[in-house]
Amino acid sequence: MRPNLLYYIHHHGHGHFSRFSLLAKELQKSFELTVVCCSRTIEEKLNDSFNVVRLEDKWNSILGDPCFSPIERTPYSFGAQARSDQFTKLIRNKSKMLFLSDYSMELSLIARLSGVPTVIFKQHGHYLNDPLSKITIDSAELLIAPFPNLEEFNPWEDKTIYTGFFSRYSPEQKMLDNFKDVTIIPGSSSELSDSIETLAISNPSRVFTVIGIKDFQSKAKNVVSLGRVKSIKEYLNTKIVITAAGNNSIAEILSLGINPIIVPEERPFKEQLHKAELLEKQNLAVKTSTLELKTTFEKVLAKSKKLDSVNTIKHCNKQAPKLIRESLVETYERVYE
Repeated sequence: MRPNLLYYIHHHGHGHFSRFSLLAKELQKSFELTVVCCSRTIEEKLNDSFNVVRLEDKWNSILGDPCFSPIERTPYSFGAQARSDQFTKLIRNKSKMLFLSDYSMELSLIARLSGVPTVIFKQHGHYLNDPLSKITIDSAELLIAPFPNLEEFNPWEDKTIYTGFFSRYSPEQKMLDNFKDVTIIPGSSSELSDSIETLAISNPSRVFTVIGIKDFQSKAKNVVSLGRVKSIKEYLNTKIVITAAGNNSIAEILSLGINPIIVPEERPFKEQLHKAELLEKQNLAVKTSTLELKTTFEKVLAKSKKLDSVNTIKHCNKQAPKLIRESLVETYERVYE
């Protein structure tokens, strides 16, 4: 009988789900996998292939102003109460298990306080001043960083596994020589999406290819919108790629040997800004803003031409799923056996 692994998938953006898709088959070699989520969309996508438990949305039936909750992102609500009740019942119905969190501090702490060892996917960002994050990470058995150690300050380094960036693409040096045209992959960044028109109009000699925005339209004749595509690899034909700093997007772009220009999205713990700063420090990316793109576009492009494209793929690891599975097995055995 394989040991139980509860795997929580956060529903924000596409990165958490994409990471699960990359890991699921490998994890099933050693674990009985149960998916935990709060998203009907994730449940519907996975229900036919996995045991999926969808929890109540914590934002349902709010009882008071969430701004006055002493724990950020956890409102006073019947939804939060129902979610905790569902989760603890799920734990009671299992035998020995690990909880793999990607990514909920509240559920991770509930699991640990319920006697379940927790493993948390580490994100970039500044968490030390957040009491919930600090105690939850302190109490975790293991942190899995789905990126390389970029010389960040990490007070939990002794229990962190750095896997290197990994994506659906095997690391390769994509041979591109088009430094004129531009590819923009905004992710969920509305700020970057809203800047495309201005950039295109200000740079009429360049073609701007936009990937990932459904039904995007532009009045500028030099904008080509491809909408959502199954694989960006087939459409990345420029050396200049502008994107947000979601971990999955960065991993895919770097896996293809391309150094991105990054416009970080605003996040509660500045994780995208932190990631962009670390990548820029290693000469792997240029950190910028929509204002800088609009006002100093040529200077930003000049910076990008000086990036270290030779060593980009050295920070990627196609064996990361195996490393993660082995680390989880070792953690389970250390705790229970």
